[in-house]
Amino acid sequence: HLLHALRPHGYRSFLSGVQHIATREETDRIGYDRVLTLDHRQADAEAAAFLASKPTEPFFLSTGFVETHRTFPEPGPGDDPRYVRPPAILPDTPETRADWAAYRTSARRLDERIGVVLDALDRSGLAECTLVICTTDHGIAFPGMKCTLTDHGIGVFLILRGPGGFEGGRVCDELVSQIDLFPTFCDLLGIAPPDH
Repeated sequence: HLLHALRPHGYRSFLSGVQHIATREETDRIGYDRVLTLDHRQADAEAAAFLASKPTEPFFLSTGFVETHRTFPEPGPGDDPRYVRPPAILPDTPETRADWAAYRTSARRLDERIGVVLDALDRSGLAECTLVICTTDHGIAFPGMKCTLTDHGIGVFLILRGPGGFEGGRVCDELVSQIDLFPTFCDLLGIAPPDH
């Protein structure tokens, strides 16, 4: 885990919300210095409270959300199923439109919760020296997407914001593998990546 490479360089590590490395009962096996919460419903609030404390030492903060996992909420006012078109891979039926609208509502909620954390980072004065990584581990939970080796299944969002050239609203369509992230972070921080 990245936190083990960062620790010798003075970084402390914190978990707020969901993680998929160990069972809930065995979270301590990962090695976080402190678990802020394992309750995904409080992940943004606990991460924001941590950032409001304006930590003075370097930190690694993992904030895990579940919003775009099933079961989706009822569609919100901005996601009326009558005016939502599902991706071409899915049949355009009233049932699919309703399901897609509910997914869009869950994505909006995720966006709001990430915004809580980013706003707290901005208010803390640490945004200019903090690299933020937003990503996921698989495609969205629809037929022919999640758990398939198609663009819909392995294509995930990756958003980076912070120092070292990760600013400016640039969009890149090049192929990126998450396996490249660890050594990229090591390069950015000027630390030697582990042999593995």
